[in-house]
Amino acid sequence: MNITIGRKITLLALALAAAAIGAVPATRYWKREYGPLDDSAALAAWHAWSGPKYSRADCMVRVRVERRDGADKAWDELFPTFTRYVYNHEPKALFKMGWDRQHDMLLQFFDECPRRHDIARAMTAYFERRHGDAIRFTVTEDSLEPGPETMQACGQQWTDCERPGGWAAQPRATP
Repeated sequence: MNITIGRKITLLALALAAAAIGAVPATRYWKREYGPLDDSAALAAWHAWSGPKYSRADCMVRVRVERRDGADKAWDELFPTFTRYVYNHEPKALFKMGWDRQHDMLLQFFDECPRRHDIARAMTAYFERRHGDAIRFTVTEDSLEPGPETMQACGQQWTDCERPGGWAAQPRATP
């Protein structure tokens, strides 16, 4: 079959256009997953936030952490990877992170608290996809209370925290 020069050029142009169109989602994916953190969705959620709905106990999750060979390399990526997951996939689920006396990780979400265990599982699965299994996580379903044995983060994000004089008198801090 003979293909004329005009048809070859047309096919080449179509192939280049298809490649360019296909590159746009790939570029967006790369930028979202590996580029600089984009906190715009999380900041928009924070500014749209209507006030505390949950207590700290309603928002706290324990994550058991098992470090294996190679964990030191991945360890420094723990908080940035969790932050990237939240910014990209759960912008309303901003969180504080701490550690209890047994060296388990504690996450305390600001919002989306009824889904806290599912979000924590998704965050840890995201970390494992990106960094391998040098650090293994187990999200527990146990009930937690804020205090010296867990974590004591307190702020205007939770119903059981109150600043003398009230939070309204204070400018709202960024998360």
